[in-house]
Amino acid sequence: MKRALLILAALALRGAFAAPELLAPPQFGDPTRMWAYSCSNTMDVALAYFSDDQASNFTAIVWMKWKPRSNYVPSSGMVPFVMCNVSADPARATMEGGDGLPDLQSHRYETPLTLSGGTWGETCLPASYDYPDTLASQWQYGCYAVNIETDTALTLNVGGAEKSISASPEKQRFNILATSASRAVSISAASANANVKFGIAENPLVQFFGAQFDDSNSTGTSSYGVIGGLVSNEWRMVVFRGRIAAGSVTCNACGYNAASKLTNEDSSTQEIWHPRTTFAKNARLRVMVASPVGIQYDGAVDQFSLYGFRVYRGWFDDATIERMRDLDAAEMTRRGM
Repeated sequence: MKRALLILAALALRGAFAAPELLAPPQFGDPTRMWAYSCSNTMDVALAYFSDDQASNFTAIVWMKWKPRSNYVPSSGMVPFVMCNVSADPARATMEGGDGLPDLQSHRYETPLTLSGGTWGETCLPASYDYPDTLASQWQYGCYAVNIETDTALTLNVGGAEKSISASPEKQRFNILATSASRAVSISAASANANVKFGIAENPLVQFFGAQFDDSNSTGTSSYGVIGGLVSNEWRMVVFRGRIAAGSVTCNACGYNAASKLTNEDSSTQEIWHPRTTFAKNARLRVMVASPVGIQYDGAVDQFSLYGFRVYRGWFDDATIERMRDLDAAEMTRRGM
Protein backbone atom coordinates (compact mmCIF):
# COMPACT_ATOMS: atom_id res chain seq x y z
CA MET A 1 0.00 0.00 0.00
CA LYS A 2 1.13 3.56 -0.66
CA ARG A 3 0.80 6.46 1.74
CA ALA A 4 0.86 9.91 0.17
CA LEU A 5 3.34 12.14 1.99
CA LEU A 6 5.02 15.28 0.65
CA ILE A 7 8.72 14.97 -0.11
CA LEU A 8 10.82 17.94 -1.15
CA ALA A 9 14.37 16.79 -0.49
CA ALA A 10 15.66 13.40 0.63
CA LEU A 11 19.04 12.15 1.72
CA ALA A 12 20.13 8.83 3.16
CA LEU A 13 21.75 9.10 6.57
CA ARG A 14 25.29 8.07 5.81
CA GLY A 15 28.94 8.54 6.58
CA ALA A 16 30.92 8.21 9.75
CA PHE A 17 32.50 10.75 12.07
CA ALA A 18 35.81 9.36 13.27
CA ALA A 19 36.43 11.64 16.23
CA PRO A 20 34.79 14.74 17.70
CA GLU A 21 37.84 16.91 17.11
CA LEU A 22 37.97 16.13 13.37
CA LEU A 23 35.87 17.55 10.58
CA ALA A 24 33.56 15.25 8.71
CA PRO A 25 35.04 13.58 5.61
CA PRO A 26 35.11 15.94 2.59
CA GLN A 27 32.47 14.01 0.66
CA PHE A 28 29.96 14.94 3.36
CA GLY A 29 31.33 18.21 4.74
CA ASP A 30 32.97 20.01 1.80
CA PRO A 31 30.74 23.08 1.22
CA THR A 32 31.85 23.37 -2.41
CA ARG A 33 29.85 20.18 -3.08
CA MET A 34 26.65 21.43 -1.46
CA TRP A 35 23.63 22.83 -3.25
CA ALA A 36 20.83 25.33 -2.69
CA TYR A 37 17.12 25.02 -3.38
CA SER A 38 13.90 26.93 -2.64
CA CYS A 39 10.39 25.95 -1.64
CA SER A 40 7.12 27.58 -0.64
CA ASN A 41 3.65 26.80 0.69
CA THR A 42 4.82 23.79 2.69
CA MET A 43 5.91 23.11 6.25
CA ASP A 44 8.37 20.34 5.35
CA VAL A 45 11.44 21.99 3.85
CA ALA A 46 14.11 19.31 4.40
CA LEU A 47 13.59 15.57 4.76
CA ALA A 48 15.94 12.62 5.29
CA TYR A 49 15.77 8.92 6.16
CA PHE A 50 18.11 6.59 8.03
CA SER A 51 19.67 4.12 5.59
CA ASP A 52 20.24 1.42 8.26
CA ASP A 53 19.55 0.71 11.94
CA GLN A 54 23.10 1.29 13.22
CA ALA A 55 22.92 4.94 14.35
CA SER A 56 22.17 5.84 17.96
CA ASN A 57 22.76 9.57 17.39
CA PHE A 58 22.87 12.09 14.56
CA THR A 59 23.51 15.72 13.63
CA ALA A 60 21.52 17.44 10.86
CA ILE A 61 22.57 20.84 9.48
CA VAL A 62 20.87 23.19 7.02
CA TRP A 63 21.18 26.88 6.17
CA MET A 64 17.88 28.74 5.76
CA LYS A 65 16.68 32.16 4.63
CA TRP A 66 13.13 33.51 4.61
CA LYS A 67 11.44 35.63 1.93
CA PRO A 68 8.14 37.01 3.32
CA ARG A 69 4.97 36.83 1.26
CA SER A 70 4.18 39.92 -0.79
CA ASN A 71 1.43 41.10 1.57
CA TYR A 72 3.32 40.39 4.79
CA VAL A 73 2.76 43.07 7.45
CA PRO A 74 5.16 42.89 10.44
CA SER A 75 2.57 44.20 12.88
CA SER A 76 0.11 41.41 12.04
CA GLY A 77 2.32 38.52 10.94
CA MET A 78 5.01 36.67 12.80
CA VAL A 79 8.48 35.66 11.64
CA PRO A 80 8.58 31.87 10.98
CA PHE A 81 10.32 29.55 13.43
CA VAL A 82 11.89 26.16 12.70
CA MET A 83 10.61 22.85 14.06
CA CYS A 84 12.68 19.66 13.82
CA ASN A 85 11.57 16.12 14.58
CA VAL A 86 12.65 12.53 14.11
CA SER A 87 11.03 9.12 14.52
CA ALA A 88 12.73 6.17 16.17
CA ASP A 89 10.67 3.64 14.19
CA PRO A 90 10.33 3.42 10.39
CA ALA A 91 8.18 6.24 8.99
CA ARG A 92 8.97 6.27 5.28
CA ALA A 93 5.99 6.00 2.95
CA THR A 94 5.97 3.27 0.33
CA MET A 95 5.91 5.83 -2.47
CA GLU A 96 9.08 7.33 -0.95
CA GLY A 97 10.88 3.98 -1.00
CA GLY A 98 9.73 2.52 2.32
CA ASP A 99 8.35 -0.95 2.91
CA GLY A 100 4.82 -1.66 1.75
CA LEU A 101 1.92 -2.25 4.10
CA PRO A 102 0.25 -5.68 3.91
CA ASP A 103 -3.23 -5.64 2.36
CA LEU A 104 -6.12 -6.37 4.69
CA GLN A 105 -8.74 -7.09 2.01
CA SER A 106 -8.84 -10.61 0.57
CA HIS A 107 -8.61 -9.62 -3.11
CA ARG A 108 -5.71 -8.07 -5.01
CA TYR A 109 -5.95 -4.33 -5.50
CA GLU A 110 -5.61 -4.67 -9.29
CA THR A 111 -8.79 -6.80 -9.41
CA PRO A 112 -11.96 -4.62 -9.57
CA LEU A 113 -14.49 -5.29 -6.83
CA THR A 114 -17.38 -7.63 -7.49
CA LEU A 115 -20.34 -5.47 -6.50
CA SER A 116 -23.78 -6.71 -5.54
CA GLY A 117 -26.33 -4.05 -6.31
CA GLY A 118 -23.55 -1.48 -6.17
CA THR A 119 -22.28 -2.59 -2.75
CA TRP A 120 -19.33 -4.54 -1.40
CA GLY A 121 -18.29 -5.43 2.12
CA GLU A 122 -15.79 -7.47 4.12
CA THR A 123 -14.91 -7.86 7.79
CA CYS A 124 -11.16 -7.49 7.45
CA LEU A 125 -9.87 -4.95 9.98
CA PRO A 126 -7.53 -6.40 12.64
CA ALA A 127 -8.98 -7.19 16.04
CA SER A 128 -6.64 -4.76 17.82
CA TYR A 129 -4.45 -1.73 17.09
CA ASP A 130 -1.23 -0.75 18.85
CA TYR A 131 -1.45 2.67 20.54
CA PRO A 132 -0.31 4.30 23.80
CA ASP A 133 -2.91 4.77 26.51
CA THR A 134 -2.68 8.56 26.20
CA LEU A 135 -4.14 8.37 22.66
CA ALA A 136 -6.92 5.87 23.34
CA SER A 137 -9.79 8.29 22.68
CA GLN A 138 -8.76 8.95 19.07
CA TRP A 139 -6.72 5.95 17.97
CA GLN A 140 -8.15 2.92 19.80
CA TYR A 141 -9.98 1.56 16.74
CA GLY A 142 -7.07 1.98 14.36
CA CYS A 143 -5.80 4.07 11.48
CA TYR A 144 -5.96 2.67 7.95
CA ALA A 145 -4.38 3.64 4.63
CA VAL A 146 -6.70 3.46 1.64
CA ASN A 147 -6.01 3.30 -2.09
CA ILE A 148 -9.04 3.59 -4.35
CA GLU A 149 -9.88 4.10 -8.02
CA THR A 150 -13.48 4.59 -9.04
CA ASP A 151 -15.41 5.83 -12.06
CA THR A 152 -18.49 6.42 -9.89
CA ALA A 153 -19.11 8.40 -6.72
CA LEU A 154 -19.35 6.14 -3.69
CA THR A 155 -19.50 6.03 0.10
CA LEU A 156 -16.79 4.22 2.02
CA ASN A 157 -17.25 2.98 5.58
CA VAL A 158 -14.21 1.82 7.57
CA GLY A 159 -14.88 0.63 11.12
CA GLY A 160 -17.79 3.05 11.49
CA ALA A 161 -16.04 6.03 9.87
CA GLU A 162 -17.81 7.17 6.71
CA LYS A 163 -16.24 9.07 3.82
CA SER A 164 -17.68 10.24 0.49
CA ILE A 165 -15.43 9.52 -2.50
CA SER A 166 -15.81 11.34 -5.82
CA ALA A 167 -15.27 9.68 -9.18
CA SER A 168 -11.78 10.30 -10.50
CA PRO A 169 -9.51 8.89 -13.22
CA GLU A 170 -6.62 9.09 -10.73
CA LYS A 171 -5.81 6.80 -7.81
CA GLN A 172 -6.93 8.42 -4.55
CA ARG A 173 -4.88 7.86 -1.38
CA PHE A 174 -5.75 8.85 2.17
CA ASN A 175 -5.78 7.71 5.80
CA ILE A 176 -8.93 7.15 7.79
CA LEU A 177 -9.47 6.62 11.52
CA ALA A 178 -12.03 3.98 12.49
CA THR A 179 -14.57 5.22 15.02
CA SER A 180 -16.11 2.04 16.41
CA ALA A 181 -15.32 -1.53 17.41
CA SER A 182 -16.76 -2.73 14.09
CA ARG A 183 -14.12 -4.46 11.99
CA ALA A 184 -16.17 -4.18 8.81
CA VAL A 185 -15.31 -2.27 5.64
CA SER A 186 -17.99 -1.50 3.07
CA ILE A 187 -18.53 0.40 -0.17
CA SER A 188 -21.81 1.68 -1.58
CA ALA A 189 -21.51 3.01 -5.13
CA ALA A 190 -23.98 5.27 -6.94
CA SER A 191 -24.14 2.77 -9.82
CA ALA A 192 -24.46 -1.01 -9.75
CA ASN A 193 -22.06 -1.11 -12.70
CA ALA A 194 -19.33 0.95 -11.04
CA ASN A 195 -15.74 -0.02 -11.72
CA VAL A 196 -13.91 0.18 -8.40
CA LYS A 197 -10.42 -0.87 -7.37
CA PHE A 198 -9.92 -0.82 -3.62
CA GLY A 199 -7.19 -1.67 -1.14
CA ILE A 200 -6.81 -1.06 2.58
CA ALA A 201 -3.96 -1.62 5.04
CA GLU A 202 -3.25 -0.90 8.67
CA ASN A 203 -1.20 2.28 9.06
CA PRO A 204 0.79 1.99 12.30
CA LEU A 205 1.07 4.88 14.72
CA VAL A 206 4.62 6.30 14.83
CA GLN A 207 6.09 8.37 17.67
CA PHE A 208 8.09 11.50 16.80
CA PHE A 209 10.56 13.42 18.96
CA GLY A 210 11.68 16.97 18.40
CA ALA A 211 12.85 20.43 19.30
CA GLN A 212 12.45 23.86 17.74
CA PHE A 213 14.58 26.90 17.02
CA ASP A 214 13.32 30.45 17.52
CA ASP A 215 15.55 33.41 18.21
CA SER A 216 14.85 36.18 20.72
CA ASN A 217 16.98 38.52 18.61
CA SER A 218 14.53 38.31 15.71
CA THR A 219 12.07 41.11 15.06
CA GLY A 220 8.52 40.91 16.32
CA THR A 221 6.77 39.66 19.43
CA SER A 222 4.16 36.98 19.85
CA SER A 223 1.39 36.28 22.29
CA TYR A 224 1.89 32.60 21.41
CA GLY A 225 5.22 32.62 23.22
CA VAL A 226 7.20 32.03 20.01
CA ILE A 227 9.57 34.51 18.40
CA GLY A 228 10.63 33.71 14.86
CA GLY A 229 13.96 32.04 14.18
CA LEU A 230 14.34 33.02 10.52
CA VAL A 231 14.92 36.46 9.02
CA SER A 232 14.87 37.89 5.52
CA ASN A 233 18.19 39.73 5.62
CA GLU A 234 20.62 36.90 6.46
CA TRP A 235 21.21 33.18 6.12
CA ARG A 236 20.93 31.20 9.36
CA MET A 237 22.28 27.73 10.03
CA VAL A 238 19.88 25.43 11.90
CA VAL A 239 21.40 22.45 13.73
CA PHE A 240 19.26 19.53 14.88
CA ARG A 241 20.85 16.81 17.02
CA GLY A 242 19.35 13.65 18.48
CA ARG A 243 20.37 10.56 20.43
CA ILE A 244 18.83 7.41 21.86
CA ALA A 245 19.98 6.45 25.36
CA ALA A 246 18.46 4.81 28.43
CA GLY A 247 15.08 4.25 26.76
CA SER A 248 14.60 7.87 25.72
CA VAL A 249 15.28 10.15 22.76
CA THR A 250 16.99 13.48 23.45
CA CYS A 251 16.72 16.21 20.81
CA ASN A 252 18.43 19.58 20.55
CA ALA A 253 17.82 22.44 18.10
CA CYS A 254 19.85 25.63 17.83
CA GLY A 255 20.76 28.29 15.29
CA TYR A 256 23.79 30.22 14.07
CA ASN A 257 24.48 33.09 11.75
CA ALA A 258 27.84 33.66 10.08
CA ALA A 259 29.24 35.31 13.21
CA SER A 260 27.80 33.65 16.31
CA LYS A 261 25.48 31.15 17.95
CA LEU A 262 21.99 32.54 18.37
CA THR A 263 19.86 32.42 21.50
CA ASN A 264 16.93 30.20 22.48
CA GLU A 265 18.52 26.77 22.13
CA ASP A 266 15.86 24.13 22.75
CA SER A 267 16.32 20.60 24.15
CA SER A 268 13.87 17.86 25.09
CA THR A 269 14.01 14.27 26.34
CA GLN A 270 11.08 11.91 25.84
CA GLU A 271 10.61 8.24 26.71
CA ILE A 272 10.37 5.88 23.75
CA TRP A 273 7.00 4.19 23.47
CA HIS A 274 8.54 1.22 21.61
CA PRO A 275 11.95 0.83 23.31
CA ARG A 276 14.96 0.52 21.00
CA THR A 277 18.66 1.40 21.15
CA THR A 278 19.14 2.77 17.62
CA PHE A 279 17.08 4.64 15.06
CA ALA A 280 15.37 2.22 12.68
CA LYS A 281 16.11 1.94 9.00
CA ASN A 282 13.72 4.36 7.24
CA ALA A 283 13.20 6.40 10.40
CA ARG A 284 12.11 9.88 9.31
CA LEU A 285 13.92 13.15 10.04
CA ARG A 286 12.21 16.46 9.17
CA VAL A 287 13.03 20.15 9.29
CA MET A 288 9.86 22.24 9.13
CA VAL A 289 8.84 25.90 9.18
CA ALA A 290 5.79 27.34 10.87
CA SER A 291 4.30 30.58 12.12
CA PRO A 292 1.43 31.33 14.52
CA VAL A 293 -0.26 33.18 11.64
CA GLY A 294 0.66 30.66 8.95
CA ILE A 295 3.06 30.75 6.02
CA GLN A 296 0.43 31.78 3.48
CA TYR A 297 -2.29 34.39 3.50
CA ASP A 298 -4.85 35.59 0.94
CA GLY A 299 -3.14 33.82 -1.97
CA ALA A 300 0.39 34.93 -1.09
CA VAL A 301 2.97 32.53 0.34
CA ASP A 302 6.26 32.75 2.19
CA GLN A 303 9.30 31.37 0.39
CA PHE A 304 12.30 29.64 1.94
CA SER A 305 15.78 29.20 0.51
CA LEU A 306 17.91 26.33 1.81
CA TYR A 307 21.57 25.44 1.40
CA GLY A 308 23.82 22.60 2.51
CA PHE A 309 21.25 20.22 4.02
CA ARG A 310 23.10 17.14 5.31
CA VAL A 311 22.84 14.54 8.06
CA TYR A 312 25.71 12.79 9.88
CA ARG A 313 26.10 9.99 12.35
CA GLY A 314 27.22 11.32 15.72
CA TRP A 315 26.25 14.14 18.08
CA PHE A 316 28.69 16.89 17.04
CA ASP A 317 29.93 19.27 19.71
CA ASP A 318 29.60 23.04 19.35
CA ALA A 319 33.25 23.54 18.40
CA THR A 320 32.92 21.13 15.46
CA ILE A 321 29.68 22.76 14.33
CA GLU A 322 31.17 26.25 14.53
CA ARG A 323 34.15 25.17 12.42
CA MET A 324 31.77 23.74 9.83
CA ARG A 325 29.74 26.97 10.02
CA ASP A 326 32.87 29.00 9.24
CA LEU A 327 33.69 26.85 6.19
CA ASP A 328 30.10 27.02 4.95
CA ALA A 329 29.92 30.78 5.41
CA ALA A 330 33.15 31.30 3.50
CA GLU A 331 31.82 29.25 0.58
CA MET A 332 28.48 31.08 0.62
CA THR A 333 30.34 34.39 0.49
CA ARG A 334 32.41 33.10 -2.44
CA ARG A 335 29.20 32.21 -4.29
CA GLY A 336 27.72 35.64 -3.61
CA MET A 337 24.95 34.27 -1.42
